[in-house]
Amino acid sequence: MIEKQVKRGVKIALGLTAMAVGFIVMYLWNWLAPAVFAARTITFWQALSLLVLARILVGGPLPAPA
Repeated sequence: MIEKQVKRGVKIALGLTAMAVGFIVMYLWNWLAPAVFAARTITFWQALSLLVLARILVGGPLPAPA
C-alpha cells in the first residue's frame, strides 16, 4: 500500500517539475526571443515540445532502468 503511494507521489512530483520547467522555458522564450530575434511568443505546450525536441536532438535517449 505504501509502495503504491510512493510511486504516485513520485509521478506527481515529476509532473509538477515538468510543468515548472515548461513555464520557465515559456517565460524566458517570450521575454528574450521576440526582442532579440523578432520571433513570435509561444504557449506552454509549445515550450514543453521545445524541451522534448531539445532532449531528442542533444541529450540522446533516456538511460535504461537498472
